[in-house]
Amino acid sequence: MAVIQTYPITSSPFSIEDKRILELENEFILSYKTYYKEFSYDNKNNITRIDIYENNTKTNQLFSKVFTYNNKGDITSVILTNFKSSKVLTKTLQYDNNGNITSLEITIT
Repeated sequence: MAVIQTYPITSSPFSIEDKRILELENEFILSYKTYYKEFSYDNKNNITRIDIYENNTKTNQLFSKVFTYNNKGDITSVILTNFKSSKVLTKTLQYDNNGNITSLEITIT
């Protein structure tokens, strides 16, 4: 039987920054499911951008998510921007010569 870790309501295993990151990612997921979106791709057919708008008139942008890649096709960064709150979540990845992730840096501003 697995042991489930419980925390009092006043305690949390997550830092304030962790909570901000999760909140922003969840807002993006909800908007992705609900609102008009457009996708952009590079010449290798890698997705480079997801833009989410309130509707198809594209007058009010809600989010953008931008992906960059190295020459091997590995994702090197993901930048998620919430235009309403001005929050920006940046994930930067580094790889070894075998394509294994060696570092992941996550910042939110």
